[in-house]
Amino acid sequence: MRTALVLFALCSALLAEPTIAVNIDGADDAFTPKAGTQVDLLVTVTPEIAGVALEGLKVEATSTGASFEAAILPPPDEEATYGAPFTVRIPMQVTADDVFEVAVKVTGKDGKGGAIAASGKGELFALPNPDADGTGLGAGFGEEKKGVLKLKSASFKTIPAKAGKRNVLVVELELTGDEYHVYGSEAEDKLGIKTKVMVLPNGPERAWLATGNVVPKGKQFHGTFTVEVPITPTRAGTHETRVRLLWQACTNQFCIDTGIAYPTISFEAVEGDGGPIEDPMHGVASGQAVDDDVGAQSIWLLFFGAIAAGLFALLMPCTYPLIPITISFFTKQAEQRDGKVTGLALAYGFGIVAVFAGIGAVVGLTTVTGKDVLDFATNPWVNGLFALLFLIFGLSLIGLYEIRLPRAFDNLAMKTGGGGGYFSVFAMGTTLVITSFTCTAPFIGTLLVYATQSGDWMRVTACMGVFGLTMAIPFVLLALSPTALQSLPRSGIWMKHLKVVLGIIELGLVLKFLSNIDFAFGTAIIRRDTFIILFGGCFFIAALYLIDFPALFRKDGSWSLRKGTVIAILVLCSIGGYFYSGLGGTPLSSESVESFLPRWKAVYDKTFAAIVKEDYDAGVAKAQELGVPIFLHFTGFQ
Repeated sequence: MRTALVLFALCSALLAEPTIAVNIDGADDAFTPKAGTQVDLLVTVTPEIAGVALEGLKVEATSTGASFEAAILPPPDEEATYGAPFTVRIPMQVTADDVFEVAVKVTGKDGKGGAIAASGKGELFALPNPDADGTGLGAGFGEEKKGVLKLKSASFKTIPAKAGKRNVLVVELELTGDEYHVYGSEAEDKLGIKTKVMVLPNGPERAWLATGNVVPKGKQFHGTFTVEVPITPTRAGTHETRVRLLWQACTNQFCIDTGIAYPTISFEAVEGDGGPIEDPMHGVASGQAVDDDVGAQSIWLLFFGAIAAGLFALLMPCTYPLIPITISFFTKQAEQRDGKVTGLALAYGFGIVAVFAGIGAVVGLTTVTGKDVLDFATNPWVNGLFALLFLIFGLSLIGLYEIRLPRAFDNLAMKTGGGGGYFSVFAMGTTLVITSFTCTAPFIGTLLVYATQSGDWMRVTACMGVFGLTMAIPFVLLALSPTALQSLPRSGIWMKHLKVVLGIIELGLVLKFLSNIDFAFGTAIIRRDTFIILFGGCFFIAALYLIDFPALFRKDGSWSLRKGTVIAILVLCSIGGYFYSGLGGTPLSSESVESFLPRWKAVYDKTFAAIVKEDYDAGVAKAQELGVPIFLHFTGFQ
């Protein structure tokens, strides 16, 4: 009886029908078709144990919301069967402008010659299209279609192309609209959908081997550009097929819907030398590049900020003079230990790094992490706290007051670091952190504010560790080579000037957090131009401070500027001028800087036919009344 049940189960498995799943091409990249456009319906067939034979295989689709062309089968295996899940493409002309159902039927034979007849259904969705002409995109923002990616040409890089030999198909593309761009492999994922190019099969005949999606190498592309697709023709002759283009066109202010198109290409290959067919991807580097996104800041940008903050902290009036004092201690230790102070110097540096990394760990563990990071970074009350901290730190840097730790910390540090052993030297490193806190606090606080927005306490700890390492390295190196101390610049008034300039810029950063609050509450007080005038003006104010404008009117003629001061003034004025070049809605050349600015822009009022706030139904009604597409603006605030 048990044997009969096993045989029955085995026979049932062999005779079982394949399963079917349907989807729209590009759905994984946020593509939604519009009424009147063409897109491929993807039918994924999962065979059972016996597989599905190519001979007699038919895949048909029906729907009241779309019309279909003949199905395009992929190449099967060497035995002319499909033993693994495979995807059939069915070109589909969408007629619906809402939810519609698609029914798919698969008939044929399995790998053992038995008949199969499977069916499946899928519920799909399409958008209304006031400009339905088959391109996949409406004009949306004017009469001329912009942001559409078109195929200009496609040709082999090596001619003649030989069957069996690896080659590259150079696909030349053109993006319409001068103000639009598309993204490549080096762009951050959060900016938009990356452009993808794929040579599609033209049927079950395997006339070439090609890769899947290829992303153009680079950050962004305008106008005309090329994409190189690795490919190996396997048969001589002229072949015709389609190329799948998927893209999302963006300006510096917004992105439009994901687009998809299937232009036709043809290419010719000649007979090869009869050798083995080469893998098209052999020796080819992947064009995909995934950037590590840590919310508002990348980890590398945070590390760069930590290094810059550490260098500036070293140059402050209450840190820089400690260098010769520390070096004199190690010089005496070298005399007592026959020059063997490497271990002591490393212990001293480790003490500095450990304290700062510990601060980062404590702050990181006591702030929000993971899934709460968006709410944390956009919360108006949190942004208000950050604005207050930046205001406190900025006013401290310009000299209105000093931020000090309680005297008990100073006394404890002095007692602990009084000897010459490893622990005492380690404690001396912590003493440096405490005694220089007056000058380093603004930098520590600024760095912690930005680092905590990553939502990862380990990254906060790492950033503070990098900050401490930046401060520790000069002390360690000079302890090992005291003679290098003579080449360092002397302490002087330049330290005070640097401190005040950084304080003015930090006060300008208060605007960023105030603009976040403004955006959260929807008050629109700090618009883009207002922000540019005030923040860019901080650099001009810092330049005027260095010029020492009141001294120009002194009668004793003592006013003068040093070469370094002149360079600093020119740099500050250049940065201020760069920000001012963005007035009036002119996009700045750097996307990172552009994203730093508030999103409130008067140009939005000129771009859209109408704006409806916080009422989706009213917005839909208004769009239907005007006959225009809908652009949903998600602020990220709840």
